[in-house]
Amino acid sequence: MKYLIIPFLMLNFSALAQIKVMNAEQYKLGSHIVYQPCSVSSFDTGVSGSNVVWDYSQLQLEGSQTTIDIKRSSETRFASNLKYADLVEIDSDSNFVFFSQDDSISKLEYFVSIEGDIKMSYPKAQVFMRRPMEYLSRHYSDYKATFSYGPYVFSGSGKSIIESDGYGNLILPNGEFKDVLRVKMIQSQQDTLLLNRTIHKSISTTYLWFDGISPEPLLKINQFKSSLGITESISYKVYSNTTDISSYETTENLVYPIPAQSTISITNLPKTALNYKIINLVGKTVQTGVLEKESINITSLANGIYYLHLDKRPVQRIIKK
Repeated sequence: MKYLIIPFLMLNFSALAQIKVMNAEQYKLGSHIVYQPCSVSSFDTGVSGSNVVWDYSQLQLEGSQTTIDIKRSSETRFASNLKYADLVEIDSDSNFVFFSQDDSISKLEYFVSIEGDIKMSYPKAQVFMRRPMEYLSRHYSDYKATFSYGPYVFSGSGKSIIESDGYGNLILPNGEFKDVLRVKMIQSQQDTLLLNRTIHKSISTTYLWFDGISPEPLLKINQFKSSLGITESISYKVYSNTTDISSYETTENLVYPIPAQSTISITNLPKTALNYKIINLVGKTVQTGVLEKESINITSLANGIYYLHLDKRPVQRIIKK
């Protein structure tokens, strides 16, 4: 079972370092992020401190890439259960993370896992990010949760200790990133099974690396411990469009057909021309142009999955076949 404690909490209360991240996990509508899972056979979280070099260049890829899309909560079938959540993070594992945010804080309000048959609500919302963040900042918080796992209903609460424990350079299989801030998060949760009052305890330790440019972490490492055992995960970012989105866009575009052989069509376009680019699954731009009519010729693309970017518009997935 995928760990249920949704991490990513942080509060800045000191100013002791040169590196400050202003936009950590402050997502915009239409954001699309792709991560590559890696083997945990040589699980290593690295060291804390200043001017660290974290070398993860030899990570071994494992499994298919996973995607995260940010959409409106009202667009989902769970909208009737939501009071405060404005946005939802939907990943390719069919998990829905509903959250609210402003410029300084983000709160987790509701969580649904379709495959895991889990629904979780937060009577006391879980703060999962405060902005800005900098080295040695620390945040303590607590939250309350009620959730169902299949036929079983639990009531729980948790505490979090989050700190920015390091900064330096990060080396990944897809490049080197300078002036990166690492955030360490420890969350402990205690849940009571209402059927027989059995108590279950768990602890999640997560490390995230931020570059201060994109809101999403470059690298995510997690270890989750419970009575059921220990699970570990490592993944790094291979692509995102988050720095390309300058404002929330209310107009939705429909791209069709899917799959397409030679031409794709786009609906709901403005009267003015739009710049576009097409990105492959490893983040490489394979085609660019100016969209002056409602179609794009894709005959030069190899068969596969791509992502279409239009100015200030949500990213659309296309399939060439």
